[in-house]
Amino acid sequence: MAETLAQALNRYDANVTIVALLGKGHMSHGLGVPRWTASLVPHSHRTVTPVPMNHPRSVVDPDLGDYVWITEAVAPRHRGRLGIMIRPGDEQEEGVKVMNVFPGSAAQKAGLRAGDVILRIGDEEVRSFEDLHGELQKQRRTHRFILRRGDEEIPVTVEMD
Repeated sequence: MAETLAQALNRYDANVTIVALLGKGHMSHGLGVPRWTASLVPHSHRTVTPVPMNHPRSVVDPDLGDYVWITEAVAPRHRGRLGIMIRPGDEQEEGVKVMNVFPGSAAQKAGLRAGDVILRIGDEEVRSFEDLHGELQKQRRTHRFILRRGDEEIPVTVEMD
């Protein structure tokens, strides 16, 4: 994206205004595309970050962008929380290791423990945070895990709140 924008900036003279529509993750906090583009082609730019009027924080982070565009309220999405901290294994290891299980969480209620290694959710292999998050994003109420605990592989069913 930054290279394409840099090419466009090089193509036109300095009097032309270019507007690039980017997802918040590609430009918030002055990172991503704006920073990479500026490293390729010096130029002046400003960022505008949309924030819904019912944003969960009462004070908007001033570093989100140069300007904040207050948008319509959005319907809140309820996502259950698993309640664990994990560490991905290295390339030789399978799964992701559970480093901590939070008291009262869905994970604790299902019996997950620190030291468990999550190998699979349903039929999907888990090798990274992204794999775990991708399966949990499917917003099912029940998730079937296969864990390695010591030398055993054990099934665990987690009921999300």
